[in-house]
Amino acid sequence: MSAARPSTTVDSLAKGLACSVLEPGLRSILLFDNSLSLFQAAADQLAAMLEGVTGQMPRTIVLGSTETEDSLWGTLGFQQGFQLGVKPGRLVPFQGDARPQLILIPDLARISLPTARACVMHVGADVATLQRHGQNVVWAPDLYWVAGCARGEVGEISPHLLDRFALRLLAPDTHPLNTILGIDDWTIGKSQRHQLLEAPEMDAIYKLLSQATGQLPVLLPETLAYILSHLNHLNKSSSSITRRELALARLSRALACLSRDQVVSTAHVDEAADLIGLRSGISQVVVPKKEASAKKPQKAKKNNQLSEVSSSTGSSEPVDSALEEQVFSADTEEVFPTSPVPADPYPEDTALVSREIDPLQLPPNRYHAIRAIEGPAIGTKRATSLHDIALVSTILEAAKFQKVRSAYISDPCTFQISRADLRSYLRAPIPMQMLVLVIDYTCLHDCDWQEALLPHLSWSYIVRASVSIIQVGAAGAKERLRAEQITARNLLSPRINAALREKGGTATPLAHGLDLAIRTLRTALQHGRNRLQQARLVVISDGRGNVPLEASHAGIITHPVSREGINDALKIARQLRALNNMESFFLNPQPQQHTDLPIMLAETMGAIIQNAALLKLGGS
Repeated sequence: MSAARPSTTVDSLAKGLACSVLEPGLRSILLFDNSLSLFQAAADQLAAMLEGVTGQMPRTIVLGSTETEDSLWGTLGFQQGFQLGVKPGRLVPFQGDARPQLILIPDLARISLPTARACVMHVGADVATLQRHGQNVVWAPDLYWVAGCARGEVGEISPHLLDRFALRLLAPDTHPLNTILGIDDWTIGKSQRHQLLEAPEMDAIYKLLSQATGQLPVLLPETLAYILSHLNHLNKSSSSITRRELALARLSRALACLSRDQVVSTAHVDEAADLIGLRSGISQVVVPKKEASAKKPQKAKKNNQLSEVSSSTGSSEPVDSALEEQVFSADTEEVFPTSPVPADPYPEDTALVSREIDPLQLPPNRYHAIRAIEGPAIGTKRATSLHDIALVSTILEAAKFQKVRSAYISDPCTFQISRADLRSYLRAPIPMQMLVLVIDYTCLHDCDWQEALLPHLSWSYIVRASVSIIQVGAAGAKERLRAEQITARNLLSPRINAALREKGGTATPLAHGLDLAIRTLRTALQHGRNRLQQARLVVISDGRGNVPLEASHAGIITHPVSREGINDALKIARQLRALNNMESFFLNPQPQQHTDLPIMLAETMGAIIQNAALLKLGGS
């Protein structure tokens, strides 16, 4: 019995995903108690279904706990040159992009406040509007939402947010790691969990999904009354009941469409209720002792039923009457399960509330946070508060006056410190912005790259940003198969001037240079006690990397190279695209050969392309 249970759950999960594709009102899905691998597998399955129906692969967007209003809806920035424009956010569709958007939220209880507000406003909405930074945009969103949540954390989520997810699906049974089954499931790995969604039943669902086209089935009044009977036991407000009734009706209609029926019947409603776990009121039958003894004269009828069961199972052995007599003459109440008890699809009705009073608003700020110690110590100054006291400097300052002060006290061995002796550290300010330059020196001989780079250097000087130059293919490199990095506090460092005057070499380890860039940006933006708020990445390259990343790490090329270096650079460029609080620019040197490589690399990075002017022939 335990082995057949996961397949049934996976089958219901796949059916629910197929129904969300057919029914527009079921495009918000909430998965309970799912693992990360199962969540990703379900998202991939839904994306494949959407591609099969619409003919276009959806644009996937993952939302978590770090999203802000600017990252979701757009922010002001420089587009081309010094023109001020609006950089679109992640939830704003691109112009000319008609692909559906698949929004993934792996942990609904850990999302940021702007993400929660965006979900409440746009999940299930037919029209979306945006008024921000002078924009007035109205569009019809084509969004599919898939979120995951643990049942024990439902009480931490706003009820307004939970109501927006119409379709509640169950994940396959999982065991904790302190059990043998849990360790066994964990050692199976991600591939086994992907096989659960790639069973032969999935091919049948794909076939039904391709055939279920045209008008949705008709929902009769008597079927609507039957739908209401499934929700009578839920004692909730009218708004919640209305949303749940609509979800059950839409799911029933989608299942009827999946079965290619013209009318929604009560059987489809029962199937929909079983799919989300609504029919929990008839899960077991309790037979008291007196009722059992009253049914004892019907022994012949019971024997006939048991004999039918034995014949249906293929067993020729007679049923033991003594066993039947023992079952109906028990001293305690007997519980006969008729079906497995499904989990409640609305656990928020009984969950313990552990959220704030206003979960969709910022909490009131009554106290100022203690200022953190920032920047390296470059000296001391007279303290104005007890924050960041320099102990050694304070003791040395107080020691100057101990001979004078000892004349006024009875114990001359007492070391006295007055308020005037206190000293605190004088710390250098930490740059809040950073400029990272990846310069491919092997492609700069035919373009005026200094003129194209000048606006970014001016920005770095104005905002006092720290500078990191990654040299790719420089003539003075110590190892020609590896890129080198120069880091300076600001643009005025002599090392920066020397790096900008470097000549081109022979090899182009572009993949290693981009790898150094992503390591630098991750360290600056995501690690440590820094105050870095924004980073700017500028890449100058023709995209022709002829050194694979493995060869750069090993320091030697062991096999002939074709496109390994280019493919490694594109792979790292996809990782650069996922970084937050960063704007990227790509300076195209406009090479005469392989003109598509720079554009391909820039689009993979998600960078703004700026063309570097070509040098005139015969010019100095």
